[in-house]
Amino acid sequence: MRTDLAQSHREPDWTVQLFDLLSDETRFRIVDELYQTTDHSVRFSDLSRRIEADDPGRFNYHLKRLQGQLVEKVDTGYRLSDEGHRIADAIFGVVRTSRGD
Repeated sequence: MRTDLAQSHREPDWTVQLFDLLSDETRFRIVDELYQTTDHSVRFSDLSRRIEADDPGRFNYHLKRLQGQLVEKVDTGYRLSDEGHRIADAIFGVVRTSRGD
């Protein structure tokens, strides 16, 4: 059963759920790419190409794992949810600052 991360912040294991969700490189790269994009949303094929996914089925599986949690599907493609933006701000802001990006 999937737990909404926004609601689960009050639960002790929400960080475990988040780390589990982002533990796969493909899912991590999807969130990173959507975080970096200046587009309102990114189409499936463009997002797959941008993260250099070589297996469309595997890419689709990981994108679906993120949907409803950190990513939302809109008419024009995919984008980070509000929760996804908050999490990405925390993760990538720290990573880029520590690397000097």
